[in-house]
Amino acid sequence: MTQSEFRLFLDGAMALCAVLAIINVARYRSRGASAYILAVAFLVAGGALYLLHQDAPINQVYAAGAFVLLLLFLDLAVRSRRHGQ
Repeated sequence: MTQSEFRLFLDGAMALCAVLAIINVARYRSRGASAYILAVAFLVAGGALYLLHQDAPINQVYAAGAFVLLLLFLDLAVRSRRHGQ
């Protein structure tokens, strides 16, 4: 895979993250706060892909990835608390 193909792949993945964030916000009524948490997680994941696209320091990419994981665990906690009630 050439660098231009890789950058095209990153562009598509960033666009997909944006679309999925919009879809999650649109599903707020059925999913509650979990929809916003997932939307932010998708936006941060898209930001991490943008950092890769811009050749940012890898520590920044790792930090964004860790924040995505934190948001996903938060979403899991919110969902389990909501289904437990």
